[in-house]
Amino acid sequence: ATGVRGSGLAPRDDVEQMVAGFNGGFQATHGEYGMMMEGTLFIPPKGYGATVASLADGATGIGTWNEEVDSIPPEIIAFRQNMTPLVHDKQVNPFRRDWWGAAPPGSRDPTYTQRSGVCLTDDGFVAYLWGPSLSPESLGAAMVRAGCNHGTHLDMNAILTGFEFYHIA
Repeated sequence: ATGVRGSGLAPRDDVEQMVAGFNGGFQATHGEYGMMMEGTLFIPPKGYGATVASLADGATGIGTWNEEVDSIPPEIIAFRQNMTPLVHDKQVNPFRRDWWGAAPPGSRDPTYTQRSGVCLTDDGFVAYLWGPSLSPESLGAAMVRAGCNHGTHLDMNAILTGFEFYHIA
């Protein structure tokens, strides 16, 4: 949306602290949800977009912008958005979204497919969730059972969901 393109690589100054990597969400052509990395804005944030952010103090923030996004707070150095939150205040699908993406053509059921998400627990932990045959509702219910207050649906379908642990020597 801004014409800026990234390298697709993890920032080298943070790689020694890197524990894992996972998919980020729908492609820009499927919603143009906001994205910024290392202070470079690639796609402006959308109001009500569920957001995972890296903060200047090293913390991870998970939340949702209000309807209007006037500016990006200076403490946010990177963020990724995807749709409205799947879970907010322990409620699944609080915005009553009726479309969370579709399974590939030829699937037995267009709702159930591999899905992934990330959420913030009441204890301040970030949880990553994945399943081979999930509906949006079942992914949201798993987030609530894990003790999450706020959750973001990431991506879906076999080749677009992934999580990898890293050990950087």
